[in-house]
Amino acid sequence: GAVAQTDLKRLLSFTLISHIGFMVFGIGLATREAYGGAIVYVVHHITVQTTLFLVAGLIERRGGTTELTRLGGLAKAAPMLALLFFVPAMNLAGIPPLSGFIGKLGLMRAGVADGSAWA
Repeated sequence: GAVAQTDLKRLLSFTLISHIGFMVFGIGLATREAYGGAIVYVVHHITVQTTLFLVAGLIERRGGTTELTRLGGLAKAAPMLALLFFVPAMNLAGIPPLSGFIGKLGLMRAGVADGSAWA
């Protein structure tokens, strides 16, 4: 899984795959509200993952690697780079009031409104 990864790009690839479940959840509910939530989440996810991969490229350029064990101290040496990674990472985690929270909230509301045992 993602926790065992030591390479930043591989870690981001795992998060990309794991978040597809949220999208499938919205599509699987097959309600107007769920489709809306899934669309918001897809747009959010594409934007955030793209940003994280772009920042990973900047990290690789600055640190010479994406191996997490060899990037120690980079946040202190390049605080702006750390901020550029931190904000979209928190967005991906769904921290309010960022778009990740809004997308997940929409999907969860659709699940509650559906009322089925699967949701």
